[in-house]
Amino acid sequence: MQIPANFIKHLIEIVIKDINTNQRVICLGQNILNWHPNEVATTFKELGVSINNEAFEQFRTQSTYQMRDLFELINVCDFNQYDSHLANGADVALDFNSKLDLSKIKKADYVFEFSFIEHLFDIKSAFFNMVNITNIGGIVHHLSPLNSYNHGFYNLSLNAFFDFYSINGFSEMSAYILRTAENRLKEPLVEITHIDYFAEPFSLPIEALSSQHNQFFIGFIGKKHMEVDELKVPSQSVYSAIKMVNQ
Repeated sequence: MQIPANFIKHLIEIVIKDINTNQRVICLGQNILNWHPNEVATTFKELGVSINNEAFEQFRTQSTYQMRDLFELINVCDFNQYDSHLANGADVALDFNSKLDLSKIKKADYVFEFSFIEHLFDIKSAFFNMVNITNIGGIVHHLSPLNSYNHGFYNLSLNAFFDFYSINGFSEMSAYILRTAENRLKEPLVEITHIDYFAEPFSLPIEALSSQHNQFFIGFIGKKHMEVDELKVPSQSVYSAIKMVNQ
């Protein structure tokens, strides 16, 4: 899926600028960057992040850009892009519907998943694999469709991310809503709103759904602070709270 321009800037500001060159990065899915290289370089410069000039010159000659290119600009070389099949930049095909063989996978300090996990039918295995490929101290970053009807198997919720990761060794969790146009090539600008977690249901405003920027995504970021002895499947926290009140 194409990553819109403004979101790449957001990604650089909130995460990528703080990644060290000796850290390992895993990206999941087909991530094509929809942003001109000069604008990428300008954003890094504005944030005080130095870039690899040789990698930048190579970057400028390409017709398409992948997440790998973005990290090579800041000299992060320990990078893999995984997908269910080899296409659009993926260098390893892995079945996230099944438990991964961790003896063959080097854990990462930053795991970015954009519009990948909703295509996996065994969502439990997918979430467990995300935890298992992340180092202690590492960051998991999801960006999943909220209203892309019939796009994948699922549209995930804030509850799915917060309830799962909070009982499986993660803390420092945050979320945002990304709003974008359906055609991100013609309209690359996005709106990003950081939100506090809440467990209650909510609806998207009707006027937003009829506007040009009518595609909504949930962004989730969490930091792994410990390994747990056994990964757990959560009950939805809002209903657990109701059950406790009624006991």
